[in-house]
Amino acid sequence: MSLDGQCFIVGQLPNLSEFLTGNIDIIKVDEAEALRITNKNTEGSAIKTFFSWGISEVLITKASNGSIVYCNGKTHSIPACKPNKIVDATGCGDTYIASYLVKRLGGADCVESANFASKIAAKSLEFKGALREQQK
Repeated sequence: MSLDGQCFIVGQLPNLSEFLTGNIDIIKVDEAEALRITNKNTEGSAIKTFFSWGISEVLITKASNGSIVYCNGKTHSIPACKPNKIVDATGCGDTYIASYLVKRLGGADCVESANFASKIAAKSLEFKGALREQQK
């Protein structure tokens, strides 16, 4: 199971660690969300906390600075792909995690999946809104 930590606030669930432990395999968060959800001060300690909750893959997005994927005991830096133009960032994080999951479910490893997600998320920046309207 996957979770996007967007706008997740620790105070929403007093037993957040109990809720996540054993229920989530993959989590996608940005840097601030990782710290807020785990109540930690550094990215490294947040990652350790996620792993202690049984989460096996942690994706930390960093906008134009790419992303970091923690899986199989290793850290992988994924470069951001450059869009041809930037129109709107709406839905970019959702596009990233959806693209990542499509590749993972298709049998790709975490690095190949994250690189694919970076490319698709960059493409989504070229259009207004979360969904591209079909031209008539």
